[in-house]
Amino acid sequence: MDKALAIKGDCPKLEKILWDDPKGMRNYHQDFLISIKKVQEVGQWMDRKEPELFENLINAGHGDDICLLFYTSGTTALPKGALLSHWNMLTMGKNLMAVDPCHDTDDFVSYLPFAWIGSR
Repeated sequence: MDKALAIKGDCPKLEKILWDDPKGMRNYHQDFLISIKKVQEVGQWMDRKEPELFENLINAGHGDDICLLFYTSGTTALPKGALLSHWNMLTMGKNLMAVDPCHDTDDFVSYLPFAWIGSR
């Protein structure tokens, strides 16, 4: 968290910083820090209030929109943040995904790192 807070001033578009492990968070009280659990609660509340919102937001998006920020390992130089689009994530993973044996489709995205899946 200290590292995220140290660069927040350099990221004018950054509105929220999400955290998932409460360990060490008791001394952080900034309004822009939000737990994943709270995000889920807000999402469930919004879904009850506006059930069509999720689909509308998806349909308004574009494949070139940023999906994830990955950091390189830094083994040959300092780690760098790599911005990946939704399109990139889906096309990169398509060849690495296994068919779901419970469904007659391969339309899903794995939570596992692509490099790990590829090596398995």
